[in-house]
Parts: sequence; structure tokens; C-alpha cells
Amino acid sequence: MARRILNEAMSKIVNGQRRNGVTSSLQPVSGLISSFFNGGRSFVSTPIDVLDQEEAIEPGLLALKDGHSGLPNKKKSASSSKCSEILSYMGGLDGDQNQLIKKLVNFRMKEGQRTKSRAVLYQTFRRLARTERDAIKLLVDAVENVKPICEVKKVGVAGSLYDVPGIVSRDRQQTLAIRWILGEAGSKKGSKKASTEESLSAEILNAYRKRGGARKKRETLHGLASSHRGFAHFRWW
Repeated sequence: MARRILNEAMSKIVNGQRRNGVTSSLQPVSGLISSFFNGGRSFVSTPIDVLDQEEAIEPGLLALKDGHSGLPNKKKSASSSKCSEILSYMGGLDGDQNQLIKKLVNFRMKEGQRTKSRAVLYQTFRRLARTERDAIKLLVDAVENVKPICEVKKVGVAGSLYDVPGIVSRDRQQTLAIRWILGEAGSKKGSKKASTEESLSAEILNAYRKRGGARKKRETLHGLASSHRGFAHFRWW
């Protein structure tokens, strides 16, 4: 009954406005009627392009015009903000530093969780920044202090195996250094029940000071290569 009465009233208003040449207010009135019958959810709205300039300046309207809901997604914004800060920080690095950080993120990543790996690295940089040093420079120096210059490989000669020393390529030097640092950080995390950021930042600081388990692995490998230098003539690679 109420619907029929309102429809009749609506038709009279529309006919009267058409006879008077007024059509601009038809859409808002129909929007109110539609909102009334749909529990306050209006399915008729004025396009944003025809709004006044002052109304379009409002953030919510601009967000709707760009195709966004205007409502913040807290779960998404929390993780994306961390990643955006990391990526913006990486934007000002040179090629070698950028490659180092990407390799560190990839080696730290587990089960394809790259976002989580980047967030851990971001928190590690924040902890390193508390030492009043540049976090990137500190990381680069730490990796340089752990890089091995030489290593040994098993070579079979006349039915016997020998540990033959050889020079390590530049890319493999960086790879071994990062793996050793991450490995020592993981072992500290399990033994001391520390967070990943705490253990990783502590191991990077130890490597920067030429201490820690990663540095010891480098010295052990160099000692092994030095003790087997008599077999260097067996190297064929």
C-alpha cells in the first residue's frame, strides 16, 4: 500500500517537473526512493564527474573516483608499508648493493614468503641503524669480512681423493658469506629463543667486527686450503 502511494506521488512529481522543464532533480529524488525501499542502500548515484570541484576535493570522493573504496585495509597496509619502505630504500643503492640485498632476501625466504622475508630484513636494518652507522654499509662490510678467498674440492686422482684448493669466484664468495651469516643467525635463534631480527642483526654485527661463527667458517676453510696447498697442481678447473 505504501509503495503504491509513493509510486503515484513520484509519478506526479516527475510529470510536473517535465512539464515545467525541470529534470536535474529527478535523479536525486529517485535515489531517495530507491534508498527507502532497499533499506538505506542507494543504487542510484550521481556520477562524480558532474560534482562541483569543491566536493570532488574530499578524500573519500577522490578515492571513489579512482576506483577505491576509501576504506583502509589494515592487514594489507601494514605489510605493504614495510615492503614499500624497503623497496624505496633499495632504489638509491648501486648495482652491487642491490644484488646483495636481493640475494639476502631470497636466501632468507621460506616457502615463497618473500614479503615476510623483506619485513624481517627491514626490522634487521632498523636494529643495525641503532649503532649510529649506515645499515647498508655495515651489511656490505660484514659480508666482505666473511667472504672466503679460496676453498677445497674433492678431486679423484689414480683412485684416490684429494682436497685440492682453488680460488673462489666473486659471486660464490658472496653466496657463501650470506649463507654462513644466515645459518649462524638461525642457530642462535634456536638456542637462545631470540627473534629472527635479533639473531640476524647480532650475527651481522659480529661479522662486521670480524667475529662470530660465520667468520670462523671462513678461517677454517682458509686453513684447510692452506694445509692442502701441496695438492694444488691437481686442480683442473
